[in-house]
Amino acid sequence: MKTVDFFSFENLRLVYKNELSVAKAHVQAKKKPNNGNALSKEKRNKMVEYEIDCVHCGTLLSGNNYNTEHILDLNLGGSNTLDNKMLMCKICNSARAELKVSLLGNEPTIGAWNSIEAYVIWNFVTVDYGHARGANVPSVHREFLRLASGGRERERTGTRWFARASNTTLAVPSSGGANTPRPRPRDAPNRSRGLFSFDWRGWFRGSAQDRDRTRTAPSPAPQAAPRPTEEAQPAPDPVEEVPDITVAQLRSMIFEQIPAKGEIKQAQLGNQVKRSDPFDRSLRVLFLSLGRAKSTSMNTLLEDLLAGQASYRDDGTVRYWSRGATSDGPPEPPHQPANDTSGASTEKRQEIVKSLFIPHLSTTEFAAMSTLVGRIKYADPEKRSTKTITTEAGYPKSWGLMKILKDAFGSELEVQTDEEGKGEVRLKPSEPRPVKTSPMTTEGKHASAGNAFRDAVTPYLPEIGEACLLTKLSNAVQEQHDSELSLKRLGIELGFPKTWTARKMLEHAFQGSVEFDGSGSKTYIRRLE
Repeated sequence: MKTVDFFSFENLRLVYKNELSVAKAHVQAKKKPNNGNALSKEKRNKMVEYEIDCVHCGTLLSGNNYNTEHILDLNLGGSNTLDNKMLMCKICNSARAELKVSLLGNEPTIGAWNSIEAYVIWNFVTVDYGHARGANVPSVHREFLRLASGGRERERTGTRWFARASNTTLAVPSSGGANTPRPRPRDAPNRSRGLFSFDWRGWFRGSAQDRDRTRTAPSPAPQAAPRPTEEAQPAPDPVEEVPDITVAQLRSMIFEQIPAKGEIKQAQLGNQVKRSDPFDRSLRVLFLSLGRAKSTSMNTLLEDLLAGQASYRDDGTVRYWSRGATSDGPPEPPHQPANDTSGASTEKRQEIVKSLFIPHLSTTEFAAMSTLVGRIKYADPEKRSTKTITTEAGYPKSWGLMKILKDAFGSELEVQTDEEGKGEVRLKPSEPRPVKTSPMTTEGKHASAGNAFRDAVTPYLPEIGEACLLTKLSNAVQEQHDSELSLKRLGIELGFPKTWTARKMLEHAFQGSVEFDGSGSKTYIRRLE
């Protein structure tokens, strides 16, 4: 009877024919790699407790020096079950990954089936029977040694390992007899399965960590309480009383921190006052000591305290303080609240607002609040908002524009509401006019804005009969007009609604003097007259 070598390549083909058929079907179908993950931490810890080695290099697996290895690669149809997983040191695990790429590439194809077949057989025979049995597939074995150890054969190989993660019996290197059986997990002896073979005693005892946790250290022996000493305790430091501060003292303290020339930020002013105070009190604490309410804003507190002695300006987010006309020291005029609407300061702020708004108010047409806001900002050299200008003039920041205009103009101002219920104003004409009962139309409402817009844009229109792109016209206005605003932005500043397009503004302003052709970025405007 002819003896068959169990580890011959031909015989290994028969032994691993099922695994080879899975790999061949997966590669032929050009399927994507199967999903996979590592062994659970509990499973890994249980396996490492047996002091197992890496099958290839014999390294003791412990701590964090190992990885999970899929024996039949996932991109060759390998499953993510326990039967297809084992533990291996990180170095050999990495070498096996490089081996696959070196022999098969990143995406194995059926054209390289001979290499795939040899690679799959080498994987299983080394895992099941030890590293030395890989020499029965010489081409793959030599390449692995080149990648893992520079071509040298391993001086030491594993002696204890789990051939498969689901196998609870340790595998050992086989002597390679003719009838050597294949140690499949399902044939492993003494494999614990079933309810009655479960280690109930160990389960009730708990893990080693649980037992260590339940051990209690012996309580230390009680020590006698120390006898009280007869030495006298040092007396506590005397608490220094903080003196009260008067309004005049606080005003003088703040005024000294305002520079004689220039201005200072309000936040910086507060920091300097705190540093100058012997008791390191903040402005808020100082005002509270005077009985001021905690809810009062710091702006209001400083305005009331420094009224007539220092002035301020707002740039929208930051307030700056500067001294008034007298810079030698704080004068002692009677305190006048900022919200007081009587006296010389009231007349002064009224004159400032009148001189500012009269050029933009008409005796014939009503102007909406939004139109006035745009005109004032457009005409101001510093492009300040009406809120900033009126606040600098002395009006409270909480006052609305309509309230400020009524205070400044009084009976000279005529007010009405438009069809949307919004207020509009104009100067009362010298001769009595009938009261307008019907709401203004859109054309009448924006007539003044249209006139101003037409005057601003006319110099940049093409010659009569010629056309140009609307975008080109907008760029010309932005580059050459004093406002440096685009066509639409200029119209908004002059009083047109923000929802209007530049084309609609031009149609309203020129009313038949221009015509349009095209749409979007290809819109052309032609001047007719």
